[in-house]
Amino acid sequence: DLESLGVARAAEHGRCPFIVLRAVADPASFALPPAASVGLDRDGRTAFGAVLRSVLRHPGQVPDLIRLGAHARRALAALGPAAAALRRADAARLSPPGGEG
Repeated sequence: DLESLGVARAAEHGRCPFIVLRAVADPASFALPPAASVGLDRDGRTAFGAVLRSVLRHPGQVPDLIRLGAHARRALAALGPAAAALRRADAARLSPPGGEG
């Protein structure tokens, strides 16, 4: 997973614990609509103008964008229980013996 590699290396360099949770939002059989590839700017923010231009040029991609949104919502929902379990484990690890604090 190349997206997490830089963060993992920085954590290793700083001797910080590191974990990554990933969920796949688009199945391998799903061809991403053109607007999805222009959907983020260099800073990772939503590029609304670029998405709108792509949709205006190729309006037939709207159903696939809606399906992609549904896939993304399911992926985020799948991450919730794992993230909650990690928070509980971390809280337990940081709690003083005997449960005080």
